[in-house]
Order: sequence, then structure tokens, then C-alpha cells
Amino acid sequence: MSARRGHVLLLLMVLLGALALSGLMFTQAVIHRIDDREAEEVRLQAIWLARSALETGVTGSRSVTTPIGEASVRVGGGRAVVELAGATATAEDGQERFEPAP
Repeated sequence: MSARRGHVLLLLMVLLGALALSGLMFTQAVIHRIDDREAEEVRLQAIWLARSALETGVTGSRSVTTPIGEASVRVGGGRAVVELAGATATAEDGQERFEPAP
């Protein structure tokens, strides 16, 4: 009876270990997706600000508060540069560029 109990306990421990490992892998995947989504939101917000600043035709520098954080917007010479959360977006002549935060 004792040997059988040992095998059942070993099987239970293996199952619990596999369950814990599966949970850890799932958690890491979810965290990775959240980070990717946040980076995409920064990119979209920065490019949108640059495009909008260029279309309004206003020149100079301004600070804009966004849900992501404070954005620095500089417009001049047909070019708009936005710095948001360490990333930089540029819009000029119908072209847009984005450089993510290092």
C-alpha cells in the first residue's frame, strides 16, 4: 500500500508542477501582449499628434497632455516632430516616421 501511495503522490506532484509551468507561460504571454499593445498605442498617438500638428499649420513648440503622458510637439518648416514616452514621431511632406524609445 505504501508504494502505491508514493506513486500517486509523485503523479500529483508532476501534475501540479506542469500546471504551475503552464500558468507561468500563460502569464508571460499575456504580459508580452500588453507591452506590445502599449507600444502600439504610443506609436499611434505620436504619429497622430505629428500629423495633426502639421495639418493645423501652427508653428513653434507646445506641450500636449495625453493619456500616455506629456508630449513635446515642435512644428516648423513643413515638419512636425513629436516626442512622447521616449519615442519620436516625425511628419513631413505626407511621410511619417516613428522611432521607438530605446
